[in-house]
Order: sequence, then C-alpha cells, then structure tokens
Amino acid sequence: MAATSSSHPFLTTQPGGLRESRSWSPVAPHFAGKLATGTIEAARKMAAMALELKPLVSTTSRVLDAGAGSGAITETVRALDPEVPIVAVDKVPGMVEFLARKNISNVTTGLADVKAMVGQDRGGLVPEAGFTHAFAALVVQFCGEHQTDMLTELFRAVEPGGVAGASITRDITVREPWHLACERLDPESYRRFETHDAPPVWMSADEVDAGMRAVGFRDTRSATLPTEFTWDSAEDYIKFWFEGGHPGLRKEMRGWEEGLGRDPDEVRLEVEKAGREQFDGAPRLGCNVDIVVGRRPV
Repeated sequence: MAATSSSHPFLTTQPGGLRESRSWSPVAPHFAGKLATGTIEAARKMAAMALELKPLVSTTSRVLDAGAGSGAITETVRALDPEVPIVAVDKVPGMVEFLARKNISNVTTGLADVKAMVGQDRGGLVPEAGFTHAFAALVVQFCGEHQTDMLTELFRAVEPGGVAGASITRDITVREPWHLACERLDPESYRRFETHDAPPVWMSADEVDAGMRAVGFRDTRSATLPTEFTWDSAEDYIKFWFEGGHPGLRKEMRGWEEGLGRDPDEVRLEVEKAGREQFDGAPRLGCNVDIVVGRRPV
C-alpha cells in the first residue's frame, strides 16, 4: 500500500516518519504487550543472522540498538550474552523511559534520532565507529525519505569489520478491518487514499539490501520472517486501536472528522462491524518482516 502525505485525510505515514516523540510516548507499553511477540521473533532472527557474520565476544563486542522502541533487540542480545555492553537509543522519550525502567544490566539508554545519531557533538552516546554490531529493527520505514540517511548513520556507527542489520514490515494485515470500514464509509475518498503519491518507502528485502549496499555495506544477506499479532477477541482488537493511543490511527480519525466531516463514533461502529465480520475467535493478524544484515568492509 502506498504511503501518504500529511495532506490526505487517511494519513498513515507522513514524510520524515511517523514516530513523532510526543505522540508515540504513550504507546510504549503496547510494544511490550500486544505487539511484543512479533517484534521479539523478528529481533531474534536478525540477531542470529548478524552473529553468523560476526559472533559476540563478551570482552570486545559493543552493540547499538538504534530506534530501540521497547527493547526487543536489547533484550535479545542480553539473553545471548549477559556481559556485552549495549547502547539503546530512540527519539521517543516514552520508549526510552519504558526501556530504562526494565533495568536491564549493562545497558545505556538515551534520546537520539536514528537519522542523525552519530558523533560526539550529539551527546556522545553513538560515537563514530564505536560498535561491533548495530541494529535498526523495524525502523527503516518510519524514516520516510530519510531511509538512506538512517542506513548511513548505521554504517558510520559500526567499526570496520563490524556488522549491522535493518528490517521492515510488509503485507501487514493488522489494519484490514480499518481499511474495510474506510472503503465502506467513503469509497471515493478511500480510492484517492490508495493511489495518493508520497515519498517512496522500501517495501522489500531487495530494496533494503540495495540501500545497505549503496551506503557501503558488503556481504549482505536477507531473510523473510512471517509473524503475527494476537488479540483475545474482536472487542480486544478494537479497544487496542481506538483506546490504545496509537498516533497513526488517531491521525486517521481526525482525517475523517476534520477532512470529511464524519462523526468519529460512526467510523468506530463501522470498524467494529468489519472486525466482527472478519474475525472468527481470537484475531490473528500478521505481516512479513524482511531482514537484511551486512558487514562494513575493513
């Protein structure tokens, strides 16, 4: 599905990325709740692929978790090695605070924008060539037209011979009831949303691989991991989207209300109807995660 710009009433991804710090902070607990299973599975797969290129060594390795969110990569690495120091950064204060409260041993957390995180002049958390391993899990697509900038920062962060990994999601079914409801409420506006032009977002492992190679990584390899998110019931799913504070959906709801003059309760009722029609028992909605790892040449 094409990304959209902020001028469209069905906003899903705005140029520059949706992870605006204030709006995403309240959502942090959900990334360790309903969404944790899928993100942790993908983190484990990416770590395993990277460690095939360069194993962890307790005395010499140093790991960067860029765009750490609630800490899927951080927790994965810590489970693999209790001693390796980890720096976990995110631009969202709520995510950083949530991860810090976990009190994971030998982890330093801090605020940093993954598109401009390297260098002592930005707080010193992410020094040039300061890491043996660097990961950006499920972050690339949130960078909009700055995807290459983010991978450049990842390249700068790892030392020569170091490895890095990046991943994206595609074929996402978690929003299907929402889109079905939108199409029913206003088919003409929904068709405009489907075809709206926006800065391109990478939607395949091949595109991420090409991006990593373009900034200098070599020995790249990729994999696709099917994963899913589970809710207890259709009502549980609907509550998650409408009461969970997800900024993407809140922006879309404002689009219905402000751009099309529709009653938000009317939209919610249509989503509830679509959800109950689609789900048989506990909703199991998923996506594919494309993972690419590569090495910075010596």
